[in-house]
Amino acid sequence: MKPEVQLFGLKWTVKEAGFGCRPSPTQTSIEMLKNPPPIFGVAPPPPPPSAPPSSNPGINGNGAAKGTTHAGAAGIQRPSLAQNSNGNIIDKKENCPVVPPFDMLDLPTGMRAMGFTKAAYCADRWFRGQAHVIKDGSADIESLQFLDTDTFKLDWILSFGLVKRKFDALKDADTNAPENIYNNKSREALKNVLKRFVDKHNNSCPSPLSTWSYSEQDIQKLHRDFQFQRIKVTMVDVLGGILEISQGKIKNSQIMNDLAASLANFYFYAAVAHATVRTRRYMRYGSEGQTKCTQTTVEVSHIYVYAKDVYSFNDETQTSQYLGHWNRYGVIISAESYAASLLEKEHGSRSEIYLPPVPKNLDRPLDTGNSLLAKQVYYPVRNKDFETWRHLKNRGGDFAIFSDTRKIKLAKPITIDLDEICEIYRR
Repeated sequence: MKPEVQLFGLKWTVKEAGFGCRPSPTQTSIEMLKNPPPIFGVAPPPPPPSAPPSSNPGINGNGAAKGTTHAGAAGIQRPSLAQNSNGNIIDKKENCPVVPPFDMLDLPTGMRAMGFTKAAYCADRWFRGQAHVIKDGSADIESLQFLDTDTFKLDWILSFGLVKRKFDALKDADTNAPENIYNNKSREALKNVLKRFVDKHNNSCPSPLSTWSYSEQDIQKLHRDFQFQRIKVTMVDVLGGILEISQGKIKNSQIMNDLAASLANFYFYAAVAHATVRTRRYMRYGSEGQTKCTQTTVEVSHIYVYAKDVYSFNDETQTSQYLGHWNRYGVIISAESYAASLLEKEHGSRSEIYLPPVPKNLDRPLDTGNSLLAKQVYYPVRNKDFETWRHLKNRGGDFAIFSDTRKIKLAKPITIDLDEICEIYRR
């Protein structure tokens, strides 16, 4: 009778002949083996010519041992794999369980398994796009290829976590709030926006001003020319606050949601919608002669509020942003890794903020059941993985996202007096 040993949740049987189960190279990070699907509207290139057969029967046409594949990002050779009746991924030669493989292009599958349809759409679009980088804070007008204005609606966005609280704070009349439209900093930004507009029209501005018509119904032009205030919505807000996150469990966690998986951190923006422009023209007399003066007052009665984000994977700090542990069946959140990412974003890379330090194993696969089942092994994903994938595949198109706009009539209109402009009058 063959004795059995219980170890790491698995039953290991001693074999009377052969070597039994031996350690084999396994995936330690998300793979990048699969090639992306064709770009939308672009014919795929012809397949490469077949490699000549090797004279060595133990070597395939790619120079690798038969029965192995290369695990791109991990740089290892992987044994031939199969799935047994228990759902385990096994090494066919050794008949031993191994860590199930997971590729970057499997991420949308995991998102759909969680019901995250918008997150899956965004990931698919990014993978299928031409390589394109949009830098943080870019004011460039993006082509339609790298623009999405139809997918995200404000009603849907506002239904998550504490997001509506941030939306309301943007238009709060409390002038002490740092991110509302009424404080002094916001009024100064609005003044600069209006001054550029007035200067562009040589102090002869249309009134009343409808910015949507003036922008030719182009949200990017509206944003570039008339946006003056914003408020940040963090992933903590999207997930319902620190208390909700801290109460989540690593196993079977329901903390992550579709908005967090798609936009994560984004901004609500305020832009001028309707305004009345009044310009006074008058002469001023003095010892130096006559001067011709104009002075413009603008009263903003309505604003547009909308969400904007760039679907990209830029890192602002040395620690790459943590995006969760994923597999083909869903996602779990390592609270420690997520907390570390937040601290890094807020305080920089000073190591003393990690008390205690974040365990290094949290940047490795997690087996939630100690059985190496495909449904129970999750791989950490960070921004840097997407950047590495883009470098390897020469694909991955960042794109700008705008929600629909909501026009809001201000309970307290904002009046801005622009500076007086005078010049010497010559007949």
